[in-house]
Amino acid sequence: MELQDINPYLRFVQIINYNPTSEYFIAVDYHFYFMISEHCILNAENTEYPLQYGSVVIIPPGTRYKFYAPCKFKIVSINFDYTQNHSHIVKEVHPVKADEFDSDSIIERVYFENFKFLNESAVINHMGHLSEHIYSVIDEFTYKKQLYRTAASTIFKNLLIEITRNIIFDTKGSDVIDKILDFIHCNYLSNINNETLSQIAGYHPYHLNRLMKQATGTTLRQYLIGYRIEAAKDYLRNTNYPISKISEMCGYNNFCNFSSDFRKRTGLTPSDYRIETQHLL
Repeated sequence: MELQDINPYLRFVQIINYNPTSEYFIAVDYHFYFMISEHCILNAENTEYPLQYGSVVIIPPGTRYKFYAPCKFKIVSINFDYTQNHSHIVKEVHPVKADEFDSDSIIERVYFENFKFLNESAVINHMGHLSEHIYSVIDEFTYKKQLYRTAASTIFKNLLIEITRNIIFDTKGSDVIDKILDFIHCNYLSNINNETLSQIAGYHPYHLNRLMKQATGTTLRQYLIGYRIEAAKDYLRNTNYPISKISEMCGYNNFCNFSSDFRKRTGLTPSDYRIETQHLL
């Protein structure tokens, strides 16, 4: 399964005043936890994870785990499936004691091909900035307006995507890529190459390209070409500038390269694209 294909089914959402216990539990559906209190420790399959306010935990079904802390703590708990295949199971399904667990009771277990770390327990810290969205999910389940499960599912999917980005892409790298994207957007008509961008970022071109691929799914060069072609399409649709001038306005010194890149991206020559799209205005 690919993460972009998920359509989460949220079975139950609540804020829990969690009373720590020495017993281990195993859930039969996926569990998402968001720490509201300051400190506790998660033990999942004998690995310990210190948690603090803003920590997010995603635990797959069949995982042996427990929380422990010196006193009660507050946590948001969401049990869910990644698909709608078992939406007929509406009521909350509580985790069971580890020694009472039957693997046949697992409701759903998916395997991610693109983000394989989600196939195991995941702990992501410093997610406090997502609290507003998490409370929006809680509000949907509290007030239960029409289509509340659909609305909550949409919010939750976006949460999972944002969390996944944070797992694969640290904050420093994200700031660098934002800086590079802003530079490309403002200077795409100039002569830009990987060396220029690496000097701006303060990274070796190879490392910067790797960060770019993680953030956008494409290389520096391909992103720049794509942005230039999108700008060219806008000019072709909305102006009467000669195509050769548009080529220059989009950072191309060689018209043949512009025409070739444009055709690879759109399947049309620039002149054919202009003919096909200007009548739609």
